[in-house]
Amino acid sequence: MLRITTEQSKESTKIKLEGKLAGVWVDEVEQTWQSVAQSNPRESVFVDLCGVTFIDARGKQLLRRMHRQGAGFRCCGPDIAATVDQISHGRLIFGVGRSGFPRTYQAYGIPYAESQERFAETLEILKRAWTEDSFSYEGKFYSFHNIHLVPKPYQKPHPELRLAVNSPDSFAAVGTLGYPIFVAVRIGTLSELGPNIASYRAAWRAAGHPGNGGVYLRAPVY
Repeated sequence: MLRITTEQSKESTKIKLEGKLAGVWVDEVEQTWQSVAQSNPRESVFVDLCGVTFIDARGKQLLRRMHRQGAGFRCCGPDIAATVDQISHGRLIFGVGRSGFPRTYQAYGIPYAESQERFAETLEILKRAWTEDSFSYEGKFYSFHNIHLVPKPYQKPHPELRLAVNSPDSFAAVGTLGYPIFVAVRIGTLSELGPNIASYRAAWRAAGHPGNGGVYLRAPVY
């Protein structure tokens, strides 16, 4: 079973998929794609795969064709992300963040104070799933035994990880780890980002990483 939802704005269309992209549902998605692409060839089309739990061989072939024809993809889980990386031949950049909104944790009954430790464990699990044939993990919050993730990403050892940072202490911590970051101005001004970015780059160099790190600004436009 696959749920297909089409959401249209002035400049783009989103095709949201939830469930298994397999069997007859591959044909349904292809019909939806062709209808959307033909109705406005110049319009951007994005396919939201975050709700997809399985993709069969025909589904992967369809996504590959859609990508060649201009579709963009949004993905969440490590298996779907690896599939998108395979389809795009290594163009995936995987953005992650622990969220700066405590209510997103409270909705699941999880204290926000645990967010940093949970995020660190999740990041470790993600990298091991992408790079190891099989692995087991015992952490404070998560535990897995004899896990196998397929497919593996196209990029080796794994797609670029880009971390969202907001709090001052996060900039130095991520710089030490050696990950590119993306930032946004939620409170304050662009000039106030300067000291935090300087802290990130100083920690990057102190840890012995080459260059100055990667800093990307997220600027929503309404």
